[in-house]
Amino acid sequence: MRREPGTALLLSFGLIIAACGSTSAASPNPSTSTTAVIKHESTLQISANKSSSIVAGKNVPQQVNDAFYLSKSIVYVSQQNGSGPTSSILLSKNGGTSWKDLSSVPGTVSSIDFVTNKIGYLVSRPVNGGANNYIYSTTNGGNSWNQIFAGSISTIKFLSPTTGFAMLRTPSSSSQPYSAGIYKTVNGGISWSLIPSPLYSAATYGSFSFSSPSDGWLLVGIQPSAGSENKYLYKTTDGGSSWSLAAQSKFSSSQTLVTSGVMPATGYVTQLQFISPQLGFMALARSGMYATDNGGLTWNLMSKTPMSAHSLRNVVGFSAWSRTDFSFVTANSNSYLSSFVSKSHFGIRFAE
Repeated sequence: MRREPGTALLLSFGLIIAACGSTSAASPNPSTSTTAVIKHESTLQISANKSSSIVAGKNVPQQVNDAFYLSKSIVYVSQQNGSGPTSSILLSKNGGTSWKDLSSVPGTVSSIDFVTNKIGYLVSRPVNGGANNYIYSTTNGGNSWNQIFAGSISTIKFLSPTTGFAMLRTPSSSSQPYSAGIYKTVNGGISWSLIPSPLYSAATYGSFSFSSPSDGWLLVGIQPSAGSENKYLYKTTDGGSSWSLAAQSKFSSSQTLVTSGVMPATGYVTQLQFISPQLGFMALARSGMYATDNGGLTWNLMSKTPMSAHSLRNVVGFSAWSRTDFSFVTANSNSYLSSFVSKSHFGIRFAE
């Protein structure tokens, strides 16, 4: 995942059919409505059948550059330590109300992945650059980390303490200095084997998601320009043994924000999550949140949410617990940890 760090302010929302900013919704009941004013966010109009709460976090993380939800209450984030050479790993066990500084690792963390409350992995890249990124592992819930692999890794996803996938770039003899491939480990990230796939060799950034041990996806970004990049979505139905192209964007320098029916070229790959073989979501930096209900063939912009469009264009990490229940960490001028529930489906016509 790729993003720019931001400072942090933590909020939590629980809403039923909420409206934010210019998004239209039913008018609230004037006699029973309340308004929650959120710093650097739009005003939320809360009617009688809606609720909202703001969580004032303690030791709120600053310069957050990645986040991982193990559950609604257990959240890990990485915090860049100023312009220094290390990142801190912080843990909240209460959905962001308070945080504990667990440990630090060298470099800037670009991907965090936990498979249990004890066993986790992360990818870190050196602050001053270099050919290699590094995979670190923990067996004590993030209190300490061990470097286990060095290579040009952009993203990882573990299905168990031993089995995982990575997008790894290796030196190439072609006109491109590196060639990207999908790799698999069966020994906890110590070694990786190339899996034959149609992955575009120029892929730079990516995000894996598995809705089951057999059904998985990889979203990659290629050739970024001002606010846009080519995107390719790959799918496996046999646990990662084989992959096929499921969808791709149509890129042109003049493309405007397309909100229905296609994979958008606008925005940069941040995170992908499928919660069933058909239902998935993706966060695209500088573009927004998108959803699919046909396995990734087409995507629609999530336009009706309790969060501002600006925040949804700056998502650091998210988790979809169902098709209408989400948790987010966003990073813009301030970072927010937010969650909401809505029956509106965010303006998307999902099949019932």
